[in-house]
Amino acid sequence: MRRFCSYGTAALARRYLAELEMKLQLLSEDVEAALADSSSRALQRIPVAVQEVSRIKARSCKTSSTPLVLHPCYPLVLSL
Repeated sequence: MRRFCSYGTAALARRYLAELEMKLQLLSEDVEAALADSSSRALQRIPVAVQEVSRIKARSCKTSSTPLVLHPCYPLVLSL
């Protein structure tokens, strides 16, 4: 009787561990798919981001050589 109980417990434990392994495998596949999707979208956004950085850089270079007027009502002029 004792052997049967320990065998039954071991079989239950093996089955439980096999189920956990399968769940972990499925979860890791989901994570892999999500990472592949988000990195693909990130790679597609890079050219747009580079263009935006270039525009901001060009705008900052352009405005640094011209005076900056804070508000049309105030005649105070600053140069950067």
